[in-house]
Amino acid sequence: GAEADKLRYASWEWKTREAAKSLAKKAGFTVGYIHLQSMSGAKAEDSFVRSFYPDYDKQALIIDVRHNTGGNIDSWILDVLQRKAWLFWEARATNITTGGEGWDEQFAFRGHIVVLINEHT
Repeated sequence: GAEADKLRYASWEWKTREAAKSLAKKAGFTVGYIHLQSMSGAKAEDSFVRSFYPDYDKQALIIDVRHNTGGNIDSWILDVLQRKAWLFWEARATNITTGGEGWDEQFAFRGHIVVLINEHT
């Protein structure tokens, strides 16, 4: 039924995210993974926020929109992804996450982006 389909989809999404992170680690870099099943409404915005902000400081970002059912948050996502860091500094105390490096535009993604699409996007 519908609940089983949701569980299978969530399982596929989790396994795909973990595989991407594991492969990146083996290759010597960090990656964030965002899967957007839809681009419509608060649920889609929540999905993006929950996936993007924990990984905004990674070296690469995979945005997976395969099987996306459409919607209108693409311009909002592009606004977030186009933020640029204009000023950098080195903190006196070392931060274990960034090594002390910081930048002015909070949550500005500074890495490479790959977008996965298919014929159902």
